[in-house]
Amino acid sequence: YIENSTNVALLSSNCTQYFNGLTTAQNADMEAKRQQQEYEDIGTRLLQQIIPTIFGYGIAHH
Repeated sequence: YIENSTNVALLSSNCTQYFNGLTTAQNADMEAKRQQQEYEDIGTRLLQQIIPTIFGYGIAHH
């Protein structure tokens, strides 16, 4: 957002709109980061469940 020439021009002409847009962009980045972390956590949990099954850990041997 900061490096976009249109937004830089907006900073000169309408500071309020520029900073509103900057806040919106930052919020979108934070949400994307949160979502990525959630996906990574899900993947980690699934691997922790799958790996023992593949290698036979945790299976009762009779």
